[in-house]
Amino acid sequence: LLLPDEAERAKDVLSQHLKNVPNSAAAHFALARILAVPLSQWDAALGMLKQMPATTRDTPAYLSLLYTVQEGREDWEGCILTIRSLQKIPEYDTRAIRSLLASNYRRAGHIQKAKDVLGELLLENGKVSDDAFWSYVEVQEHLNEFKPLMEVTQSLRRKDPASSAPLLYETEYSLSRRKYPSVLTQLEELEALEPSWRVHFLRAVTWMRMGRMKEARLLFNQLKTERPDDPFIAFNLGMIFRAQERDKLAFAEFARAFELDDTLWSPLCTMGQDYHATEQWQSARNVFERAHERYPGHPWIGELLQVEMNSKKAADWVIRPCLVTEYYESVRYSLPRKSASLGLIPHSNWKVRVFTPESRRLRQLGLPL
Repeated sequence: LLLPDEAERAKDVLSQHLKNVPNSAAAHFALARILAVPLSQWDAALGMLKQMPATTRDTPAYLSLLYTVQEGREDWEGCILTIRSLQKIPEYDTRAIRSLLASNYRRAGHIQKAKDVLGELLLENGKVSDDAFWSYVEVQEHLNEFKPLMEVTQSLRRKDPASSAPLLYETEYSLSRRKYPSVLTQLEELEALEPSWRVHFLRAVTWMRMGRMKEARLLFNQLKTERPDDPFIAFNLGMIFRAQERDKLAFAEFARAFELDDTLWSPLCTMGQDYHATEQWQSARNVFERAHERYPGHPWIGELLQVEMNSKKAADWVIRPCLVTEYYESVRYSLPRKSASLGLIPHSNWKVRVFTPESRRLRQLGLPL
């Protein structure tokens, strides 16, 4: 792999070579590759590939580079055609290639086709494929087909009882439906299958939603020691302190969550809006001023501060739709304090799924919209 300055020199050498040997397929390919990676000159790379002889265009090397270029150009339909050409080569019709095809169907908006491909990949030698399963979950959720998704999930649990992914999804689904006794039972099963910090995290969130704040706080504090850089732990601790009206501690945890993940800025504003909703104008302004002093360049906090400074009664309050994530769109953050028990969880597989759009990185369950 070449560094950018080395790539520029190599590009010049190959361009000069092609002037002397214009029909060199190897030189065209090498130049196209350098234009693509590391120079990211996708259109120029595509133009170079089109100049190669037709006899070279069915080779794995050509198709692989063409796919890289099409992906760089965000030409998802072209990616689909290229993958299907690769599949015609027997040794390339693999699970990885079919998974890539499903990802590009999703990118191109062909959700049903993505679902059909992923459905064939759910089991591998009788075992659940975690990557295929979580992609399948997201596609089914996009189609709002929750009942069929649960049927597939339960079927996979019967076929592969040792897999934790379907049980984890069932647990989160039960949590979203506020079936807390079922959640606690499923967490016990999950812990027996695959003990992990996530089981304790979900148990703490469940306790929050059940109103068992003291137990939830103790467990989150334990998790905070093990995972000091987890923004969701800080967020939920802030929610607990906010429910207990310990505003200084809540502000500190919310600020910590924001420092770790800048999509989690909203709780700082939520505190101000709580005060506003109860007509505690000065307290609301104090919170917004503290948030603005800490993050002076943040546009939303600055804007909300200006709105608060200009408002005199609750009817004047205006909240613009938030642009942070799909799940935050049109959300009003002036929640009653009891709503702190809802909690926030990251998506089960958000660190693993490569093709999940950034706006779908979080799943927020139960928040009133």
